[in-house]
Amino acid sequence: MTVTDLAGVSKIAHAHGVLSIVDNTFMTPYLQRPLELGADIVIHSATKYLGGQSDLVAGLVVVKDAQLAERLAFLQNATGGVLGPFDSFLLIRGIKTLAVRMDRHVANAEKAARWLQAHDAVARVYYPGLPEDAGYAINRKQAKNGGAMISFILKDHYDYRAFFKSLRLIILGESLAAWNRWCAIRRR
Repeated sequence: MTVTDLAGVSKIAHAHGVLSIVDNTFMTPYLQRPLELGADIVIHSATKYLGGQSDLVAGLVVVKDAQLAERLAFLQNATGGVLGPFDSFLLIRGIKTLAVRMDRHVANAEKAARWLQAHDAVARVYYPGLPEDAGYAINRKQAKNGGAMISFILKDHYDYRAFFKSLRLIILGESLAAWNRWCAIRRR
């Protein structure tokens, strides 16, 4: 949950003649645009927020330099890393609802982060949308908001086993969208 100054890192990389690459999976292009901050390559696990339905496995590489795009296109063609038509349809379908889903994810994350911050068992909350977070100022300069990922630490005296036993539901989330899908299935 550490926030990196993308413009600063890109300047350092360029000063040393190297490319800067940003994994923007958690922020998505809806919340943050690393190419506009100087990044050379942006990658996304499209399986997560971009797809949004836990029904596809895909990744994206985005560049703004035509020469770099040609080099990557050659490698992609040579290795066969191309989505099929149906997977492309699924990804486009997910991207169409990205803004609505991300706005809801962020609203929920902000509420959860504030709730965790006030909880007696929680020592620290890591969420760049909170003004107290170490990355808040940088995040405000480069992203629309704090995103939807939260991390927290329980206080030392709190028994983590009691914490996990008190949870009513915990599932393996192979994709960030798995939770939403599971909840939809449970409501039926």
